[in-house]
Amino acid sequence: MENNRPKKSTPVTKGRFLKRAGVMRLTISAVILLIVGTIWLQLYTGRLQAIQVTSISMLPTIEEGDRMFTVSLRDNEKLERGELVVMNPPYQIGLDLIKRVVGMPGDTISLRNGFLWINGEMAMMNAETASMHPGAQNQELVLEEGWYFLLGDNRPHSHDSTEFGPVPRSAIKSRVLFRYRPMSKFGKLPPIELTATP
Repeated sequence: MENNRPKKSTPVTKGRFLKRAGVMRLTISAVILLIVGTIWLQLYTGRLQAIQVTSISMLPTIEEGDRMFTVSLRDNEKLERGELVVMNPPYQIGLDLIKRVVGMPGDTISLRNGFLWINGEMAMMNAETASMHPGAQNQELVLEEGWYFLLGDNRPHSHDSTEFGPVPRSAIKSRVLFRYRPMSKFGKLPPIELTATP
């Protein structure tokens, strides 16, 4: 007569479970050590730097007191429009400013009645907000090879290329990698797409 009793499933032994948990903990620990080791090495060599923001020129993207990691740029590294960089202004040696790359080599930059135009199109901070520069003098220029137009996000309260003009690549030291404090805003700061009027 056939036995209709249900077959017993093979139990997972406690030893097997502990072994899997141990492997997982070891893997996580190795990843953490790799990340920490990479950061330490970059800090030790000086390529990665921790900075604290001391101005309001990048509001609302970056607030005063925020802490960032920046990574120094190599000579052959290309910049991306809309990304955040650290630069030395021409009027004060040793001063570091965080600005956004707005104009690239070859671009025609125009300021007309407080509005920014890039290659004949009005630049927008987002889909609804134009890039405004109250009080900025009307001007138009073509960026030469190796020169960039840098702006702060807090347009009315930013010392940037609207005042001191285009910036040479040699004055741009590093790019902003990510914000690590406050923890509520931890993460990367991706480039802003400077959309133009359709």
